[in-house]
Amino acid sequence: MGKNGQVISRREAIVIRMLNDALAGNQKAFGRFVKLLDSSGLKRTEPSLTVKNVFYESRPMTPEENERFARNFGLPRDQWT
Repeated sequence: MGKNGQVISRREAIVIRMLNDALAGNQKAFGRFVKLLDSSGLKRTEPSLTVKNVFYESRPMTPEENERFARNFGLPRDQWT
C-alpha cells in the first residue's frame, strides 16, 4: 500500500523507493536513477549557455601600472588614487 492507502504495484513501489533514496542523497540510488533515466530516454540535455573557458593574452605590467597598484594595494576602492 502507498502512503495514502492506495494499492500500488511492486514496480511502482521500487521506483518510488529508489527516487526517495536518490533525493535523500544516497549516491548508489542516485546512480541507479540516472542510469534508468538514460535507458528510458527521458533524460534531456540542454545546450550550455555559459562559457567554460576564457582565454586572454597576459602581459607584464608597465612601471606606471605597477606603481599605481603598489600605491592602492589594500585600500578600499573609494580611496584609490
